[in-house]
Formats: sequence, structure tokens, C-alpha cells
Amino acid sequence: MVDTWGEMRSIMRKRYVSASYNRDLQLKLQKLTQGNKNVEEYFKDMEITIIRANIEEDNEMTMSRFLSGLNSDIKDIIELQEYVEMEDLLHKVTQVEQQLKRKSMQEETLPTLSQVGKTSPGRKDPHPSNLPRWFYMEKLQRVPMRKPLKLRM
Repeated sequence: MVDTWGEMRSIMRKRYVSASYNRDLQLKLQKLTQGNKNVEEYFKDMEITIIRANIEEDNEMTMSRFLSGLNSDIKDIIELQEYVEMEDLLHKVTQVEQQLKRKSMQEETLPTLSQVGKTSPGRKDPHPSNLPRWFYMEKLQRVPMRKPLKLRM
């Protein structure tokens, strides 16, 4: 006879869940990385896999597992930060991810030097509407002023 829910769960797991299922979950957990997912999706996937695999680990091990699967650009910044709890780590990682997204959005909106002065299709010279206003201002400031010509009469 079963007295507790934990016992019932254990008996059901032994009876209906194959050993390969647990091995597959543990393998999935070992290979789990952030990839194209955002930080919250990656963390949720990791948490669900840990629960399904019935793995009980301490907070340090979970944080280490989480860090190892992060994308390198985020991981490099977070390694310099201090954190004690998983919630602290998740909060900081989310902030870094948002900061990196903002920076990449800013870089996409600014033209690079190779883009400045490119010709429109079918034109040989750069069309003035393709060039940003600051491009002209910068050029005007670099051009030395000429002395006025004196006309002889």
C-alpha cells in the first residue's frame, strides 16, 4: 500500500518510464545551450529538463550549468559580476542581454564608413540623398579657406 504522494510517484516512474528516457533527458541537459533563444527561454528549458529528469542539485551546480550554456558574449560579461543566488544571476544575465541588444540596434542604425557615399543602382556618382548630413558638415570643416582673388584692372 502507498502512503505518500512521493512513494506513488516513485512507483509510477519505475513502472511506466523507461531508463532510456532518463538518460535522454540527462544528455539533453548536458548539451543544452542558449543558442538563438533569449535568456529566459533558455533558463526555462533548463529548469523543465532538470525537473523531468528528476535531478536534485545544489544552487551552485545549477548556476554553473546555466553559465556554461550561455552564449559567449553574455558569459564573458557575467563572469566578472558577483552573484549569490540563481535569481541574482538570472537578473544580471537578463540585463546584459538587453544591453547587448540595445548596442547592436544602435550599431545597425549608424552607417559604416564603407556605406557612406555608396552609389545608387544605375548611378556612377554618389547621390546626395544617400549621404548623411554629418558627412557634408565634416567635409566642409576640413576644407581650408581660400584667400579671395584680387582682380587687376
